Amino acid sequence: MQGSYDGAFIYYKEKTLPKEMIPDVNAVLKKRGWTVESFTAINNACPAQAPLDKSGQKKAANPIEGFMNEVRDITDLVEWVKPGTLKADWELEAEAAAAGP
Repeated sequence: MQGSYDGAFIYYKEKTLPKEMIPDVNAVLKKRGWTVESFTAINNACPAQAPLDKSGQKKAANPIEGFMNEVRDITDLVEWVKPGTLKADWELEAEAAAAGP
């Protein structure tokens, strides 16, 4: 994750934006001081990965415990991306105090 984002996205239903659309898109972007040429094409495809070996992971004692572990992971991820989104102020303060200066 890269932290706060300053920019924009151009979404289109195909892999690439047709050249005949660029003048119309540039007209919209010009109002914000941008051009299509100032954008960078990105590739959001997921790279091929080997399957994960989960043999060393601790098994949950019951389905509820397993579910709660997953929820904690999601909560931690959301807080990492945008602190203060889900956790209460006292939780954030306790974490900051535990981390030290």
